[in-house]
Formats: sequence, C-alpha cells, structure tokens
Amino acid sequence: MRRGLAVIGIAAGLAAAMPASARGVGPDAAACAASAGGTALLVRIHGFDDRDGSVRVSTYRATEEDWLVRGKYVRRIDHDVPRSGDLELCVALPGPGRYAVGVLHDRNGDGKLNPFRDGYGVSNNPSLGLSKPKVQRAAFAAGTGVTAIAIKVSR
Repeated sequence: MRRGLAVIGIAAGLAAAMPASARGVGPDAAACAASAGGTALLVRIHGFDDRDGSVRVSTYRATEEDWLVRGKYVRRIDHDVPRSGDLELCVALPGPGRYAVGVLHDRNGDGKLNPFRDGYGVSNNPSLGLSKPKVQRAAFAAGTGVTAIAIKVSR
C-alpha cells in the first residue's frame, strides 16, 4: 500500500516538474517543444461555462492599430473545447515582442462574438465590459522561448 502511494507521489511530482512546453496542443504544438528554439506562447484557457462549440485564440501585436481589428492578427487558431479541464494551446509567434491575445469561446460555432452567450477574455484578464479593452491592459512581452499566460473566459 505504501509503495503504491509512493509511486503515485513520484508520478505526480514528475508531471508537475514537466516543462509547460510539453503540454501545449494545437497545430503549433511543436513550437512549444523545449528544442524548438524560436518564440511561442502557451495559453492556458479556463473558466468554460460548458463544453459546447469551439475556442478561437487570436494573437495581435500590442498596438492600437492592430488590437482586435479584423484580419490584423498575427496568428489565429481555432480548437475544440476540451471535454473537461483547461485548454493549453501552443501558439507560434514570429519573434520576441509585445503581444496581446483575445480568446472567444464560440458556444454556437458561428465564428462571431455574442457577448450575451459566448465566453471571452483577453491576456492579463482585465475586467471586461461591452467595449473593447485598451491594448495596454492586455499587452505582455514575449521573449525567445515559450511564454506562458492564462486567460479566463467569461460572459
């Protein structure tokens, strides 16, 4: 019995020690590998109301001209909502710099934000109303390697 608990404890410790880059999913998952070099973002998305629809992660340069402007994103990835738990999505970035991320939990899959039905959030998790948040509140620096951030989606 004790031996079994020790093995479980060791396994849990190894999982906690595993680099975040080993957990990212999505089409850019290889960019989060420790050996990848380059610049990538590991976005942990949490707070899903349910498991319907899909998740859209849009990464922008942190400028007023680009922030949340249709077609001005650096990288956009659509992914299924996980059946349980959080989603850890890897996003390849073109290089170090200042970025901001918008997340949409598109519950009905129409590709559009319905603020009364869909969940949404932005990097740094500022309080959100019905207007576009200022880019300065969502901006963060990404350096060489993997930068990890967490975004809560809510209505």
